Amino acid sequence: MRTHISILTALLSASCMAANAWAFDPNAGAESVNSTATRYMRQPTYSAPRQNFAPLAIARPTPAPITYAAPAPTPMTAPRPLDIAPLPEMAAAPVAQPPIIIAPPQARIVPVEQPVADVVPTQQIYTPPPITEPVAPVAAANAYVAPQPVPYYGQQYYDQKNGPIFRKNSYSLGLEGFWDKYKEPVADLDSTTYYGAVDAGWTHYFNPRWFSKTGLRASYGQEDYKSSSGTVDGTDQYEFEGRLLVGYDIATIQGSHLKPYAGLDMRYYRDEGKGTVTNLGFAGYDRRIFQTMLPIGVTLDIPTQRFHYVPTLEVGPLIYGAVSTRLQNIPGYYQLKNKQKTGYELRADFM
Repeated sequence: MRTHISILTALLSASCMAANAWAFDPNAGAESVNSTATRYMRQPTYSAPRQNFAPLAIARPTPAPITYAAPAPTPMTAPRPLDIAPLPEMAAAPVAQPPIIIAPPQARIVPVEQPVADVVPTQQIYTPPPITEPVAPVAAANAYVAPQPVPYYGQQYYDQKNGPIFRKNSYSLGLEGFWDKYKEPVADLDSTTYYGAVDAGWTHYFNPRWFSKTGLRASYGQEDYKSSSGTVDGTDQYEFEGRLLVGYDIATIQGSHLKPYAGLDMRYYRDEGKGTVTNLGFAGYDRRIFQTMLPIGVTLDIPTQRFHYVPTLEVGPLIYGAVSTRLQNIPGYYQLKNKQKTGYELRADFM
């Protein structure tokens, strides 16, 4: 190690000496020259100063010789003989392997089925939530409230979405009073009766315009009788009537409806005069009258906010009439029958 260090030091010293000998600076010594010459003018030659010292003598020791000692050989054992068997002349028979036995799968034991009633369902049964009434939102203090429409008379006949509407079925039940006048010119008979009646009706609309009306009436009254046989008052009278009408509904102003109609009117009349005696001493008798008329009328339905006012005006010409005068209860007389060829009725009511 010392030898390598000394050699490196010597080499460095020699390098420094060489650098000092061969270094050249063209501007060396120009600091002390007062001249206006440019850098391209010839410069004076530079002389290196003399060396006044002897180079350093370095003692170089003689390196020791390097010797190489070879490693001692490793003693080797005797070689192992190769144990290689010769190839057989014939192939050896394969050794018989025991057969592979695959065991069958183990039988699955199925439990005995239970009745359906004993099986407890595993899934949960869905129970719907209870229905609660929606809570109406509380209106704010300054919330806008739409004005309510003012009802008018014909509101029940009109719908804002579907237009005019009508009552499909209408029932009526009430009391009625009327006056009846009956005459027989041949017998000089004049009969006047005042009645009280119970009236029932049913109106059905086939469509928004056409309708039908059925009416029944049962009446009771007392007759004032006058003829050439004398007069008698307070005779019981009964009258039964059935009506079947067909009409057309026409809407008018203010929700009112005009309803012209026509149909068939049948009346059965009973005069219970048997057992009565006139002021002249003549005995009374019974009468039976059956009449069929053709009523033609018009009804005006005027609705208000609470009620309907329904006036009706009707005229009914006679179509068929049959009168049976039962005189057989009087000794020496017999029953009379005659036909009615002409006649009419006038009807006016206000409901």
